[in-house]
Amino acid sequence: MSDIPKRILVVDDQAMFRLLISSVLNKSTWRSEIHEAADGNEATQVLDQHSFDLVITDLNMPNMGGLALIEQVRKHPLNRFTKICVISGDDDDSEQQRARKSGANAFVMKPIDKHTLLDTITRLLR
Repeated sequence: MSDIPKRILVVDDQAMFRLLISSVLNKSTWRSEIHEAADGNEATQVLDQHSFDLVITDLNMPNMGGLALIEQVRKHPLNRFTKICVISGDDDDSEQQRARKSGANAFVMKPIDKHTLLDTITRLLR
């Protein structure tokens, strides 16, 4: 990976999951600049200020959920080509299909396996 830090936005309403994902990212082999948001509304404000290499988002959040956020990212001029990884505890195949149809590039199930998450993120950032 290059010396330019990867800019990553982590969106989840549970601070514990944002912390877990950030700690996994900090142990990766590339440098990253991590931003966090507690829901889709907060994330769209951050997206208005920065472009990102990757957005990692939960699906089920208050105010604005992950599907609506994915649609906003895809419409955003700075971030419409940003890679999106959905993390969800909902194993409903229709949710995964809707997320992919909305523009998600990958889907990781909760509880989060650190190795699976890192492998998925590495693949997306190549």
